[in-house]
Amino acid sequence: MTSYTTYAEVYAHTGTPLTQSDVEILIVEADRKINKLLRKSSLIPDYTDENLMSAGLAFTKALVAMRHRMDGRMPNSISVGGMSMSDNIDSVINLNNIEGESYVAVYVEEKTGRKATEMLGGTRVDRDMDEFKLDPNTIAKYDGDGSVGW
Repeated sequence: MTSYTTYAEVYAHTGTPLTQSDVEILIVEADRKINKLLRKSSLIPDYTDENLMSAGLAFTKALVAMRHRMDGRMPNSISVGGMSMSDNIDSVINLNNIEGESYVAVYVEEKTGRKATEMLGGTRVDRDMDEFKLDPNTIAKYDGDGSVGW
């Protein structure tokens, strides 16, 4: 099966002790996430596109970190003797997911011309704001010298 990333890439970036078959299951899940996002924009997966390959790696790294958090390999904190250490694994997972979504958004924008907020289900407020635009002749302006002019 074709995927956006490989076990070797995931291992090189994470050093995960998970088996290759476990990592490949996570890669398939990351691919599903990408393909779901692409379907929202009626796009066909391109497994050779660099943005989608980077997205696949980012989403898989998030899944690996989540798996390590769940099985205890990456706890939020650890104490040994008199020393304690903490890390926010949820932030790592979130940042990898945001990175993956950003790569998919760039791909979608390149292929469709649609902005990332539209692709990810957000609302572009600038299109709806025409009726609320202010007349520059009727609003106060900062003159740059500490005073406000009209």
